[in-house]
Amino acid sequence: MISPKQIAFLVGELALVALVVGPSALLVAVPALWISRQYGARGARFLLGGAVVLIGLAAIISATTSTRLDAVYSDRRAAAADLGGLAVALVMVSIAELARLERSNTRATRPPGPLADDSPIADDGPLRVVILTWRDLAHPQAGGSEVLLDRIARGLTEQGHDVTMVCGGPVAPRPYRVLESGGRYTQYLRAPFVARRAVARADVVVDVENGIPFFAPLWTRTPTVCLVHHIHREQWGQHFPRPVAALGWSLERFGLRYAHRRSPFFTISDSSAQGLESLGIARERIRVARMGTEVPEITSPESETPLFVVLSRLVPHKRVELILEAWREVEPHTGGRLVIIGDGPERQRLVDDAPPGVEFLGFVDEVTKHELLSKAWIFLHAAHHEGWGIVIIEAGARQTPAIALDAPGVRDAIVHGVTGLLVNDVTELSEAWRALAADESHRRRLGLAARERARTLSWDETVETMRTTIESVRAEPNARFSSVRRYARG
Repeated sequence: MISPKQIAFLVGELALVALVVGPSALLVAVPALWISRQYGARGARFLLGGAVVLIGLAAIISATTSTRLDAVYSDRRAAAADLGGLAVALVMVSIAELARLERSNTRATRPPGPLADDSPIADDGPLRVVILTWRDLAHPQAGGSEVLLDRIARGLTEQGHDVTMVCGGPVAPRPYRVLESGGRYTQYLRAPFVARRAVARADVVVDVENGIPFFAPLWTRTPTVCLVHHIHREQWGQHFPRPVAALGWSLERFGLRYAHRRSPFFTISDSSAQGLESLGIARERIRVARMGTEVPEITSPESETPLFVVLSRLVPHKRVELILEAWREVEPHTGGRLVIIGDGPERQRLVDDAPPGVEFLGFVDEVTKHELLSKAWIFLHAAHHEGWGIVIIEAGARQTPAIALDAPGVRDAIVHGVTGLLVNDVTELSEAWRALAADESHRRRLGLAARERARTLSWDETVETMRTTIESVRAEPNARFSSVRRYARG
């Protein structure tokens, strides 16, 4: 017989699905709940497979131009969006059911403990931390977010803590433990199973949100910190068809607002903190720690001839094409070279569109990067958004000022008029570029200030902020469940 508590849980689960996806999703959620209750974990995993199939169908319907499909779906985008919504419902139900089963198993095997409100908190010995993220630093498309996580994991390991990183492949040996969890998309389904043993013995899980989190609070009772580089609201539409983008944005919001409704958040800039606040996350739940950098000796003076540098992954939201557009106006006045460091899926399109004087170097080693950033007159950046803009700080550490389009994260990395310049559009970019290239003393003042600011940014400070956040979360569960204990004692 179903108890009132179980009925309340089922009603709440269905209400959450209806709230996030819409009432029509109940047509899928109700039978999905029955399947998962009948077949347990196997049924829940079957539902996850069904969600993947629905997402695939949505993408096919949205992208295909077949007239036969038009006869079946008068509005194919609407149909694809509906399928995406049903997939979200299946994912929500299956994850919730896996979490319920996990908690049931934990309760069944855990020996009874004290119920007193003053029961001892976790010990103050070395931390056991599991980091769930989507890429290792070995990935060809690794960027600033992977640098941040590697620095945090290394820093905690050097302090004597036990760190395990679970991420998609490819991976490489690190001073800390690395577990490969699958490909770009499959890792989100496999991570709970690959990480199961590590999470079971961990003090804290760091759930890294790269578009969507791993929904750790739904499948583990281990305390969780959610690390967010930036909100991906617009980025979904830049990379995916509209139905898939709508699905992704829905999952991101659900993950941050509901799955992590009790987790503290760790982010790397005030812009990212404001993005989290815009989703309804209270500011007091957000810890901000700027990314660090290393300030090397400057071994190469500024180039005698004009040299301008871009360091970026070549992906849509980095908008390198805007720098090429500005270069068409700047090059006749300044001459010189525009060197683009980095690679990505947009490279061939950018090469085909590039005007004279542009060089694409692809990936370079650290020595070459250091030399080019040191010799550059100006560093250019045009990203639509960033978490922090670490490449701007790296250029500044080598006394090279930056000009960038004003955007979240970028405005945190540049102090306008002090360490570089922020502009609003391509026209302003061209004008500022020409003016700064012609004014050596202004470049020098900005460069010196940028280098001094870089000296204030320490990786040790970043690691320490994360450590204190994890320490506070490790101690939290005793206070968190005190009201439950009082209720249990009746």
